[in-house]
Amino acid sequence: MNRQGSGAWAVLLAGGDGTRLQSVTAMIEGDTRPKQFCRILEGESLFAQTRRRIGSLFDTDRIIAVVTKKHEGFYSRELNNWPRTAVIAQPENRGTGVAIATAILTLNNLDSDAIVATFSCDHHYINDAALLRVIEAGIEAVQEKPDAIVLIGAEATHPETEYGWIEPVEATRKADGFAPSRVRHFWEKPTFATAQALLRRGCLWNTFVTIGCVSTLIDVLWRAAPDAMGTLSSGVLENDLDSSYALVPSIDFSR
Repeated sequence: MNRQGSGAWAVLLAGGDGTRLQSVTAMIEGDTRPKQFCRILEGESLFAQTRRRIGSLFDTDRIIAVVTKKHEGFYSRELNNWPRTAVIAQPENRGTGVAIATAILTLNNLDSDAIVATFSCDHHYINDAALLRVIEAGIEAVQEKPDAIVLIGAEATHPETEYGWIEPVEATRKADGFAPSRVRHFWEKPTFATAQALLRRGCLWNTFVTIGCVSTLIDVLWRAAPDAMGTLSSGVLENDLDSSYALVPSIDFSR
């Protein structure tokens, strides 16, 4: 794949409130900003790191950021040079499910045949090069099988209870090391005892990096949350997210 641009789109999810780490962000920044806009490492925010990390895989005009209006004071400088069409400002934070649905519905109007990858902007990765290789492989897998949705899993090192876990069916190794597998079960923030069992079974942490065709993701979202999708579709079509967000409940994409 050409590292100068995969042809796919990237959606940067940066609308969360990040309340769990507010004590840390307050210590670093002197305020209670969400952690994605906090300069936790290397003097730049996790949002900026995410944008830089994926820059070699996605063309600049194929990156969309999803933020929440009440955080504008924290993200306005970071997005100062972004085109207005590249930023979706949610009226309220309604969870990752609603953020992804809004982005995918917006993207459907721009490029309905696109492949899209979604990224949480509050994560840090030690080995960026390895992550990019797996994202490339994930995009290629979707190109080969357009009705598939690919999730990137990470090798678990301890029984973490604050992460989502993926229990794969036995993977088939390829020469390049990429091991695609169907998912047997998802475990969202399990108990400690369950996390210990998942670790022993070789289950993976869910990085939340999700790759799929726009049409496939829309189909899954409609089946999972038809009422919310109907409301959001109207809001995106009529450019009135305020009204639609006032009606939709919070939805956790992982759950």
